[in-house]
Amino acid sequence: FPVTIPPGLGAFPPFIAFPDKGYNGDVTFVIEGEIKAMVTATITPDSDWQYIGVPGRSQYKPLVEKLSGKNVVVIPDPGAEKDAAEFCRAVNGRWLSLPDKIDDMINAQQYDGQWIKTIEKQAMRLR
Repeated sequence: FPVTIPPGLGAFPPFIAFPDKGYNGDVTFVIEGEIKAMVTATITPDSDWQYIGVPGRSQYKPLVEKLSGKNVVVIPDPGAEKDAAEFCRAVNGRWLSLPDKIDDMINAQQYDGQWIKTIEKQAMRLR
């Protein structure tokens, strides 16, 4: 007899660190990877900042309309910059390139909220 395979789950929604803020943080960090966003949110220096984890490099597009024109900082995974850069330009966000994955850096160096404040200031618009 034939076996019916149920349809896939489809695209996963982004992880939103502070659901009460939705897409409206004073600064909204968009980070590739839900766990990276979770780890980064644990050291937030500002209760009005938001952290959104994108579940894969092809999942930025659904966020364009929600974040366009807002104060967005995009932190891509090293080596996976193409889709993140397109998103960053589409929302007129700022780009922050790091030498390693942000959660690994936070854990290895025991970075704190002051570090996040410092790197947020270094984020630049893409041309």
